[in-house]
Amino acid sequence: MVKMTSCLAVLAVLNVATIAVAQEAKPSLDSLIQQFQSDAPQIEAEVRIDAWVDRAEVAGGQDEVVITVLPEGETKLNADPGITVTPGEPAAVDWGVALPHRHQDFSIVYFEPPATIRLPFKSSANQPVDILVEYAYCLVDYQCFFGEENLRVDLPANADAS
Repeated sequence: MVKMTSCLAVLAVLNVATIAVAQEAKPSLDSLIQQFQSDAPQIEAEVRIDAWVDRAEVAGGQDEVVITVLPEGETKLNADPGITVTPGEPAAVDWGVALPHRHQDFSIVYFEPPATIRLPFKSSANQPVDILVEYAYCLVDYQCFFGEENLRVDLPANADAS
């Protein structure tokens, strides 16, 4: 019985010592938070999107909606999956490309800024059209996101659309 009691006492002492060592080995919550709040510079992720109409005399024969997607700072635009442009469907607009229009390039990783999309159109009336622009962008090679923006563009009537 004495051997069993002394074995239990030794096990209890070893257990207390193991717990003490384990508690000392764990980093504190404050030190973990400090590791994540290092002095590394914050990367700004900005993408600026603009749209306008180039009239036929500027666009080379047909009116076009021109959309530019411009990454700012260290942001990069992914060429795959690319940029998808989906105009609303006013009855008086005939788009010269299949919709939704996808601008992508499998031969490169990132678009050279600014990425420019041109949508030829014919419109029989002056009217605004809503356009959804969807894109993928990266802050660094392994941290990528999806973005989207709704634009409104005033389409003029074409002289030859009637």
